[in-house]
Amino acid sequence: MSEQASRVENGQDGTVELPVYRSETEFRRLLDKLPAGAYTCDSQGLITYFNPHAVQIWGRAPKLNDPVNRFCGSFRLFAADGAPINHDRCWMALALQMNNEFNGHEIIVERPDGRRLTVLAHANPLRDDAGRLFGAVNVLVDISDRKQAEEALKTADRAKNEFLATLAHELRNPLAPIRNAVHVLHLKAVPSPELQWGLGVIDRQVQQMAHLIDDLLDIARITGNKLELRKERIDLAAALHAAVETSSPVIEACQQAFVVNIPTTPIYLDADLTRLAQVVSNLLNNAAKYTEAGGRIWLTAERQGSDAVVSVRDTGM
Repeated sequence: MSEQASRVENGQDGTVELPVYRSETEFRRLLDKLPAGAYTCDSQGLITYFNPHAVQIWGRAPKLNDPVNRFCGSFRLFAADGAPINHDRCWMALALQMNNEFNGHEIIVERPDGRRLTVLAHANPLRDDAGRLFGAVNVLVDISDRKQAEEALKTADRAKNEFLATLAHELRNPLAPIRNAVHVLHLKAVPSPELQWGLGVIDRQVQQMAHLIDDLLDIARITGNKLELRKERIDLAAALHAAVETSSPVIEACQQAFVVNIPTTPIYLDADLTRLAQVVSNLLNNAAKYTEAGGRIWLTAERQGSDAVVSVRDTGM
């Protein structure tokens, strides 16, 4: 900026033109107060100003108006994927070359000491009253701590997925001998109705566990919140009886009265029996959890036109 452009000139009408120098000083004073790195370049990319936070990010204080430090005062630059970026392709350079704004773009700054910081660049052209480009300002927001936290979460998530996969394999191993034992006992034609009922419970619950363990093995579906529905033609009563079988011990432990009203006439659905039983069982467990001892819980199913309506009601909060 020339000294002439910085002079105060009195107009013939007595008004005083605001000095360019004072406007630039106020602008830089504002940038000095930002809790982020900020610097300006002229239209050729020479650095004309930088604030203390920019020095902290760069790890150095470049010389002003030095062709060696065009567009950015950092030691080295990298893209988010780690690919090197030349200084003449950084966001400040693109803002000047294309006379366009580039806000909130990620870039990695390497300091002379080797430390790398991830920052969000906000590069914006500066234009005079006639709309001519005379420079640009770039504000750098350090998000390194946030990126490190995100990486830590990703690492923890990967460890969790590996644990779930290992756990699923370990849980699956005991199911086969349990299922075989139940099959052998069925062949023995155990006369006791109580034992027959117990074997039926074990058999059904083993199948339920096998289905759930299959879901654990498919980590992609778990993390993507996409569980496969294995639809088949079922009787609604079968899913509800499975849910009752699962939740009854919880309700009995809470000393609550449990009333079940399921039609004897079949209501056929195209549905996933295991998933449907899970839904109803979760509702029953919640009802037991939030109902006082001695309270009542109702499970009701009925056909309403072409719909099958299942409701869980309780006397709890």
